[in-house]
Formats: sequence, structure tokens, C-alpha cells
Amino acid sequence: MKKKNMLMFFSLIMLVLFFSSITSFSLAQNVALNAHGLELTHVTVAAEDGQFFGWPANGGAWVWGDEIVVVFKQGKMNLKEKGHLIDRSVPQIDVQARSLDGGKTWKLEKDYQFVCNENTAKKLEIPIDFKHENFAFRFQLTGLSGGKSYFFYSYDRCKTWNGPYEFPLFGEALVSARTCTLIEGTHEMKAFVSGAPQTGEEFGTHVFLVQTQDGGLNWEKVADVGLPSQPDQWSIMPSVARISDNELVCALRFNNRNKKISGNEYWGSLDNGKTWQFRSMLPLGSTPPSLEYLSGDRLVVLYGQRNGKTPGISVRLSKDRGKTWGDEIIFRNDGGSFDLGYTRNIFRSDGKGVLIYYFTSQTLNADRTIEATIWNPDKIQ
Repeated sequence: MKKKNMLMFFSLIMLVLFFSSITSFSLAQNVALNAHGLELTHVTVAAEDGQFFGWPANGGAWVWGDEIVVVFKQGKMNLKEKGHLIDRSVPQIDVQARSLDGGKTWKLEKDYQFVCNENTAKKLEIPIDFKHENFAFRFQLTGLSGGKSYFFYSYDRCKTWNGPYEFPLFGEALVSARTCTLIEGTHEMKAFVSGAPQTGEEFGTHVFLVQTQDGGLNWEKVADVGLPSQPDQWSIMPSVARISDNELVCALRFNNRNKKISGNEYWGSLDNGKTWQFRSMLPLGSTPPSLEYLSGDRLVVLYGQRNGKTPGISVRLSKDRGKTWGDEIIFRNDGGSFDLGYTRNIFRSDGKGVLIYYFTSQTLNADRTIEATIWNPDKIQ
């Protein structure tokens, strides 16, 4: 009997060691050392057979310590489509994913809280507390042609959302507001949005800064950021970084179809957004920027590399507050097509970044997934 028990015990130990080795291998597969010596952890946030998950830059991301939530679109794959392989005949829905461990594991949440149109929108009547400890805020755009934008807010870490609430057009024919905000006080917030004053189409859009000083009850335009509206150019998807009480840097995604130039422009303000001056341009192709301030004079822009034969996710460092930029630092170059990027970055409690984006693997006709890369900003040189 003792011999049998010993045999069972030994077998159990071997079984535990076997599965432990599998788990360790699985985790190791997610950790990569890039050419710059950066240790990067790549994690899948959302993936389903036949599904197109995309564009987290349009949705928003929030963090409370090590708890992270990101919002993105879900649609159905259609391999016959051109460009984005998403079935245009099937409605896309907004879903969110949540991590409770700093981005290592994720759970998909599909409760479809973002039904947004003129029939569901209402006027905000109670000021929002932008400093609430469990606060989140997001904009929702309803179209790229003559569309309006609305906003939602949450006081329980995105478990429930209040909204949609009406957002002004500011004299524009189109307002396409992705979530790009700066909380300035309990009832004070700045927001960077895009609008088209004439055509109401995406070509012709420009970026401008608005603010509320009464918790979202009223909004006013502060200043234009970047070039004025031009029929053959769009400026959209701003990403802003605050450097000091008075200095801001704003990255814009731009495209000029006549000159066939697309990339990111960087504009700076030394008076807290009242006036803006051009600082630099990166011809990165048609990719949305995710701009972060690190320390001193250091900024990073994180983006989807959609050009060339090795699409993926890349970073560039500026050591002079966006006036010039260093060489490309590749986070990953294993993308299967241009259909990736739309980055959203947050910093968790230990200071590490969690960069969230959508991705296409090198598998033929691969589904579109949401991925995340955990990175250390102290190692970016």
C-alpha cells in the first residue's frame, strides 16, 4: 500500500511539473526582446473566430491602478471586402474589455451600452465630477459624413455608463470627436475634436480645442489646432500630452490627397491651449498617433506601422518636446497587412505602459484581434 501511494505521489509530482513547464512556455511565448534590447510582453485582449475587432483609438481606454478598460468595435469578417475586411451589411457594436492585473489577462464585456443617436441622446442636467475616483469619460461619433458626436461618463469604472449626452456642433457641419481629453479640475475639462465647417465630410476636417468649466453642461471653443480646414486635407484623431501647467503638445493624424502626403503633425502651445505653433511632421503614412509625455523634454509617439513589407507596431522618441524625432523603435513587425494600429496607451501603477491596438497576424485571411504590448518607458532611449 505504501509503495502504491508513493507511486501515485511521484506520478502527481511529475504531472504538476509537466503542466508547469507548459504554462511557463506559454507565458514565455508572449515575451519578446526587440532589436533595441527592450523586453516586451505581447498579450491578446480579444479574439473570436470570424470576428473583426478594431479601432481602439476611436473608443477610449482608462486605468485605475492595475485595472484597465478599453472600448473598441466588433463586426463580422468579410474576405470579399476591399480595404478593411469587415462586413458592411452587419451592424458594428461597441464592446469593452477589462483587465484586473495590469493588462496580463483580459475579459470581454458585451453589454452594448453605447446605442447613440438623436433618439437616445439627452441634455446633461447635473454637472459631472471629473475628479471622481472611479471616473471615465468618452466621446462617441456617429458618422464621418454629416455626423454628430455625443458623450458618456461612468462613476463605477465602466461597469455602467451614463449617456449619451448632447455635444455641440460649434458651427461645424460635422464633429467627429474621438476621446482626447485633459481633466483640469472637478468641473473643468479640455477636449480635442475634429470638425468640418463646410462639406461635413472627413476631407475638410480640422482639429480644435474646446472646454467646459461647469461639468459638461456647457462647452466653448478655445482655439484651432493645426492648419485651417482645407477641402483636400483632413486633420483628425488628436492625441495630446501635457508637459507643464502652460505647455501642451498635440499630435494630429493628417492626410493631403493632392500632395499624397500622410502622417503625423505635432503642434505646441505655451499658453495652455490658447495659441498653437507648428513643431514637426513625421511622414508615417495614414496612422493615428498615441502621444505620451515621459519626463524632462522627452515625448514618445506610439503608432501602427502600416507602410512597407513588415507592418507592425512602432515607437519614436523626441528629446526636445516634439521638435525632432529619433529613429523608429520596432515593438513588433509581424503584422500581416496594413489593417492594424489605432493605438491607445495607458500607464499602470508600476509606471509600465500598456499599449492597446488592433492587429492582423501573418496568417492568410486572419481575423482582426485586439492586442496589447506591455513596455517600460524608462528603457526607451
